[in-house]
Amino acid sequence: MGLLTIGAFARAAGLSPKALRLYDDLGLLRPASVDPISGYRRYSPDQLERARLIGLLRRTGMPLARISLALSSPDPAAEVLAYWRSVEADVAARGRLVAFLVEQLSGKDTVTTNPDAAYAGPHLLAVADEFGQGGHQASVTTLVALLCSGPRLGVVHVGDSRAYLLRAGELHQLTQDHVQGTAIPATLVKALHRQPAEPDLLLRDGRDGDRYLLCSDGLYHAVPPDVLHAELRAAATPVDAVSTLVDLANRRGGPDNIACVVADVAA
Repeated sequence: MGLLTIGAFARAAGLSPKALRLYDDLGLLRPASVDPISGYRRYSPDQLERARLIGLLRRTGMPLARISLALSSPDPAAEVLAYWRSVEADVAARGRLVAFLVEQLSGKDTVTTNPDAAYAGPHLLAVADEFGQGGHQASVTTLVALLCSGPRLGVVHVGDSRAYLLRAGELHQLTQDHVQGTAIPATLVKALHRQPAEPDLLLRDGRDGDRYLLCSDGLYHAVPPDVLHAELRAAATPVDAVSTLVDLANRRGGPDNIACVVADVAA
């Protein structure tokens, strides 16, 4: 059998011509022949097995860069297994976060007993800000939580409670507020309520020396970013950081129900 056009090869492999062009650009699947004038690609039937394998790996959600690594490895099966184990670990982390959210929404944990409340456990940090809206007391809750699962960290967020990371002396805001407008308080566009709300989820690799801060809006509205940064850097321990930040917020006119937790990542 002679060479196949890109359209015929795509149909035989169960892929699209667009995908084949992308795989060519990335070096994953080079065509057997490229017309020097038109640039038209042609493929050998012998390439179908590799094309179908790439398609199957994509169906698992494997990124193209990871597929390239697996197919160039002397042990591609081990690479695929390692990828899937990382997927399972991420799914497990998400499951624990969902379990926490269910517990939070059903009022079974002490983190929900106050308008603003914080929880700090060995593997889970959380800050929830519960308040009334539209005349209904305690009808809406914002939440930010951090779960440690081995070297991976998961941050789940809905509303305007925030997560910050202090790394190598630099402070980074990890979450984006789900609000509309710049007034204080701004209008929430996403929160935990009677209707389901899809939280944002961020997965990160923890590093030795990282310091994480989770807080309700009462803290960051009262304490400017430069002061927040300086105090997080200066505090000797997470407990010192929390004490200093809450005291600063209260002295600057913040609400008396500010909630925040701080945790350090250690090797």
